[in-house]
Amino acid sequence: MTRIVSLTSLMALFSRVGIMQSRRLMGVAVIAATCMCFHPYAHAYSLWSTSAVGCVPVSASGLVVTAGAVTATVGNTVTLYCGGPTSIGRPVTHIEISYKGGGTPEPTEARDTQAAARLDQFFRGIATAEFIEVSKETGAETSKCAVQSNGSFQIATDAGKCSETGSIPNIDKNFYYVRIMVKSGLFAGQDMSVYAYRLVGSRRFLPERPPRSHGPLPPARL
Repeated sequence: MTRIVSLTSLMALFSRVGIMQSRRLMGVAVIAATCMCFHPYAHAYSLWSTSAVGCVPVSASGLVVTAGAVTATVGNTVTLYCGGPTSIGRPVTHIEISYKGGGTPEPTEARDTQAAARLDQFFRGIATAEFIEVSKETGAETSKCAVQSNGSFQIATDAGKCSETGSIPNIDKNFYYVRIMVKSGLFAGQDMSVYAYRLVGSRRFLPERPPRSHGPLPPARL
């Protein structure tokens, strides 16, 4: 027996299929948004930052200060000591360094790829930043975070994770500073520049807030 499907039935069927597909798309969107929100860096915010030109160099030899950056000239290594936070009531999770230099050139047919990579890694410029805690009682130093540049021909920012993610600096018991090392390459054009460092926190590690008190409730009316 041949069944005749009415136009109304077809429209109802298509409507149900459309609703099911919409629900699937909404589910995918919710999952994607959840993954983005729970990424360790999704809720990052700045806690403290200092320009490299405000740091104190160990020696003025081999460095140039221009355009808001400290540059180690070819064949030189420069060490900078930068002031650290004086009041932070939130946990530090990462340290960032903004720099320019140390990029690896593209391999050519005349260069063996592995050998060139080893040479470039050895001779190219590098910048590092280290967040250090100093005990007021003993003077002992503890490295809390560190980052090393990956290399870039443009201004770039790289980040390093703290060893104790979620710990809050104790300003009452410790001093804090950041040590930056800027090492240039050995050949012309391999200068290394550093612009700034930044301490970063994440709202995932914020301490829980006590519940708000709205005061005593008004007396009930009889």
